[in-house]
Amino acid sequence: MLPKIPTEGAETQHSQIEKQHVPRERQQVSCVPDTHEKEIIMLSRSPLNVDVLVVEDCNDDAELTMRALSKTAQHLCCLRMVDGEQAVDFVLCAQLYKTRPRVLPKLILLDVEMPGMSGLQVLRELRASYSSAELPVVMFSSSDNELVISECLESGATAYAVKPMTLDAYTAKVRDLASTWVTFRRSA
Repeated sequence: MLPKIPTEGAETQHSQIEKQHVPRERQQVSCVPDTHEKEIIMLSRSPLNVDVLVVEDCNDDAELTMRALSKTAQHLCCLRMVDGEQAVDFVLCAQLYKTRPRVLPKLILLDVEMPGMSGLQVLRELRASYSSAELPVVMFSSSDNELVISECLESGATAYAVKPMTLDAYTAKVRDLASTWVTFRRSA
């Protein structure tokens, strides 16, 4: 069992952090706020300046995505949210994140089918405040339904990527998406 350390700040005083023994720039932290039973997984640095926000309810897909991101050449700060409401609150600095500086992620990888607020609803909420140029949102889903893809793109998705079925292809796709969009945002 990993040691548990309380987080700092009044908004998250009931949270617990588990630190794994990995190099500092690759530290993985899991936070589970007791009051909301939500999970946040962060890879590297501080949650204030997130390079890639992964919004994924499936633990297996999230783990694959986070591992692929950890293998990029860049030192990315990656944060995982398990539901749409939490992701919207984080990006818009609302609710538990209202004291967070308004720094946008360089990329959001957003699952389409999630319980509660769907990925499409999240996308629409974010597009009400930010353009695709300001906040790239790539819909990353196992669905290859043309109607779903069309609806996402018409609603403002920067791109739509279907999750590959093999591990190597999945890892390559995630790394390619991160490399393309994070590099693009850093140069902008």
